[in-house]
Amino acid sequence: MNISVLYERAKLPIKVALTLSIAMMIAIWLGWDRPYWAGLAVTVMSMMETSGHSLRKGKWRLVGTFCGTACAFFLLAFFAQDVGIMMALFTLLVGISGYMIFNPRYGYIWAITTTVCSLILVMGDMTPINDFNLATLRLEETLLGFICHIVVFSILWPQSSRPVFEDAVLDLLKQQQTNLINRRHQLIKSDQHTVTQPALGEGLKLVMRLQDLLYAAEADSYNILREKKSWQYIIEIGDQWAIAIGHLTEAIDLLKEANLEAEKSKIDSIFMYLLHNFQQCESIVKTGKAPNKRQITCFQYMKLGLHSETDMHTQGALLLLERQLNNMAKLSDELVLAFYSAYSGDRWYRDEQSLPKPVKRWSLDTERLIASFKIMLIVSSLVLIWYYYNPPGGSLMIALGTIFGLTFIGLPFANMKTILAYIVGWSGFVLLEYIFIIPFLDQPYQIALFYFFSTFFIWFKFSGSKYLVSRVMGTMILIISTKSVMCLTPVYDPKLAISILVSLSIGLLLIIFFNDFPFSAQPERVMLRRLQMLRNVLAWQLRYAVATIQERRRWWVPIVGLLYNIRPIKLVMGADNAAKAIKWKNFPEVSEDQAQVIIQRLYLLVLRINSLKDGYAKWRLNTKDDLAQSMVKDSILRIAAALEHTDGYQNLLVLEQEMLSLYNDVHRRIHLIDRQVEIEGDISLEEALNLHRALASLGLLVNELKILSEAMAEFDFKALEIQYFTV
Repeated sequence: MNISVLYERAKLPIKVALTLSIAMMIAIWLGWDRPYWAGLAVTVMSMMETSGHSLRKGKWRLVGTFCGTACAFFLLAFFAQDVGIMMALFTLLVGISGYMIFNPRYGYIWAITTTVCSLILVMGDMTPINDFNLATLRLEETLLGFICHIVVFSILWPQSSRPVFEDAVLDLLKQQQTNLINRRHQLIKSDQHTVTQPALGEGLKLVMRLQDLLYAAEADSYNILREKKSWQYIIEIGDQWAIAIGHLTEAIDLLKEANLEAEKSKIDSIFMYLLHNFQQCESIVKTGKAPNKRQITCFQYMKLGLHSETDMHTQGALLLLERQLNNMAKLSDELVLAFYSAYSGDRWYRDEQSLPKPVKRWSLDTERLIASFKIMLIVSSLVLIWYYYNPPGGSLMIALGTIFGLTFIGLPFANMKTILAYIVGWSGFVLLEYIFIIPFLDQPYQIALFYFFSTFFIWFKFSGSKYLVSRVMGTMILIISTKSVMCLTPVYDPKLAISILVSLSIGLLLIIFFNDFPFSAQPERVMLRRLQMLRNVLAWQLRYAVATIQERRRWWVPIVGLLYNIRPIKLVMGADNAAKAIKWKNFPEVSEDQAQVIIQRLYLLVLRINSLKDGYAKWRLNTKDDLAQSMVKDSILRIAAALEHTDGYQNLLVLEQEMLSLYNDVHRRIHLIDRQVEIEGDISLEEALNLHRALASLGLLVNELKILSEAMAEFDFKALEIQYFTV
């Protein structure tokens, strides 16, 4: 292997091994009990991908330590005389943490809160004096690990989170430029075979990743923290751009058969302006310098020239395309100004009309609720075993079961067999070290070298990103199992190491059992649950979009909305991630290609529905045509009903025919209004275009549902419901 490759590969192992050795040796030198807590703090902080993530983890670890200590003291102060109530409340805390650990911003606080609370309760023998000393010690050693990590990682090969964040921004900008080029080819070159669905879905995923990276970059980049509002606005524009792309694809689909020779030059000029703005944003990020503000231009509204021989269907679609391209040009101007503000520091004011602040609604994720239920079952079982049988190391079993339960339940599609193999393998490795190496260590520097080389081996041998769980578990088992040697005079006690491994094994068996049976975490089951939930969520949100103010104020609507207000794109992404984790060779009746076709159609379906809700809301706000509103509302409700029933897609054929007459009537109105012909009813061109957009969204949505139903009919979903042990 190339020496330069080995050098790059060794950087992180050296930093982790050196930080862990220094932290634990300082704790031993100060005479602190349980130095392994400092080592565990270093291990968890080192598993993150950037220094910003590490700093954020370190900060949250300190906050979680304070919160966990407060929770433990509260339980001891009020329920020390009744262990049953105290453990029931502790189990409830674990359940809440099991749900909140999936929060991208504050989940780690909840995990550390529960971890610290469990350690203080069960390892302090539930007595106030011991628990206070443990809480103080835990805080000191966590802070020690945090400081050592910052110092070493800042001196040796420092890495900022800002380049990683900016690389993700560049990926998004490049992806959107590719998307625009594809749309331009469809219109200018009549290339209707351009693959659009994967690019649309990829853009949505990149926007969501930016949000997580922004949290990390704030921790170690002053410039990003100072201009946080600008960056947050850029992410919001990315969300809004996805809706705009949905509207654009609708207009393009409506113009598939149209002759656009006379309009190509104007359409091309707008696309070139959009591409210029994205390239300007890309240049700002690459150079890190904002251009002169005078160089930033604002788009002037451009009308597409319509001709008398243009038929009314093409005319309506062209007006829709004109309106959408101009709106996108204005949105791209806002994007350039936001990037200018982020890199120049100049004051900048949000255009509320162009992009209003998003409305946030509370929602519950069913998969997170399932994870919460599982971790409560695990901890309850361990508490019952400890309470009625009191095996050796029973209290430690509860602590380890809680810690590893939260860790494994929080891992997406964790393969319990692989994790069991990791634990058995690393336990054997540590026991061999305990037998053949540790008895010869009698000096503190020898202990430091032992931990340095052992940690370096674990992190160097398993350096790939796919081995993250393996190296973290190996380091944790090494630290916990050899804690008897972490003192100025090492103690050789193999029984302690074996009892720890036995307690860990009991907890792991319960984790494996509850992870696979009630609401299995196997990726195929997760994919099926996500798809079913997606249907219900889309149906609910369509019904909510057409509901009146009185209907939305009913007492049960906010309660049901907690389950169904989740963003549909998250459900599609969850199903997509699950599909990629499935071992398809175990299911010969279905293929991965079929599943990916369905997933990509679902990305497009979500965009269609977002476009429909957006277009309907704008038209409904100003319309005075009660008859048209009633017909459109009825059509949307029938689509929602079709989503809720497995055979509902076949009923869309009748709906498609009924919509056609209303669609033609709107085309006629646009045609007459644009030519300044007086028509019946008080309707403006803006209202007619908004109605046209809503109806176009409806028609394309019905067509998309028909295509999706055909793809789903060919996929044998029941084959994925096979029981776990029969595979």
